[in-house]
Amino acid sequence: MPPFLREHLVPMGWATALHAGLLVMLTVSFALQRTPVIPPHISIKATVVDEGAIRAEQQRLQEAERAVQRQRDQELADKRRAAELEQQRLDQLRVQQEQAAKVAQERKLAEERQVAAERKRQAEAEQQRKEAAAAAEQKRKQEEARKQEAERVAAEKRRAEEKRQAELQAELASALAEEEGIRNSGAREQYAALIQQRVTRNWIRPPEARAGLRCELFVTQIPGGEVVAVKFGSCNASDTIKRSIEAAVFKASPLPKPSDPSLFERNLVLDFRPD
Repeated sequence: MPPFLREHLVPMGWATALHAGLLVMLTVSFALQRTPVIPPHISIKATVVDEGAIRAEQQRLQEAERAVQRQRDQELADKRRAAELEQQRLDQLRVQQEQAAKVAQERKLAEERQVAAERKRQAEAEQQRKEAAAAAEQKRKQEEARKQEAERVAAEKRRAEEKRQAELQAELASALAEEEGIRNSGAREQYAALIQQRVTRNWIRPPEARAGLRCELFVTQIPGGEVVAVKFGSCNASDTIKRSIEAAVFKASPLPKPSDPSLFERNLVLDFRPD
């Protein structure tokens, strides 16, 4: 049974009984008005009493209905207030959830931007490293190419100088040969033999020296016979033997003086044949 019926069961029962009694009294009153056997004073007294009770009961019922209505209104107002409060709570919860979601989204975007910035920084650093490495490698290659070119040029210059020196030595040897053929070579041959003997005596023969050794030497001396330079022309000796021959020439310094001072020559060509 609903709470409303439980709370107003008795008033409603009285109201129902009153209405039923009123209906019965009205029916009886209508019947008595058509039946003249009922004494007039009794009918008037009953009618007066019944109408007052009915009005009182009606007022009471109306008050009860108004009270019920007020209670209903209060309950509805309470429900509406509760619904409004619940709606406010839900709205606040929704706003809080939206704010939390917004904060989480902003945090996520910030983290993504930070990660993207870090990746970009790493990519730029890696690119700079690669560019620096490429630049260093390019510089190394250029330096190596420059060095190789310098060595090539130097080698060409050295070969050209050696060729020029050989040509000069050949010209000098040719000139000396011509001069020797023109001049009386007796004293010159003696002078050359003395130098050959001096150099041979000062030569320490290396164990690897073989028979048939022959080297053409270009010796530069200053007045007094002091040797200042030794160069090799054609020679069938190794570098070790060449160094021993060169040492012998410097050791033989000062060289013997010619019997005729006019035979002194600053540049000598010696045919070194120790055997």
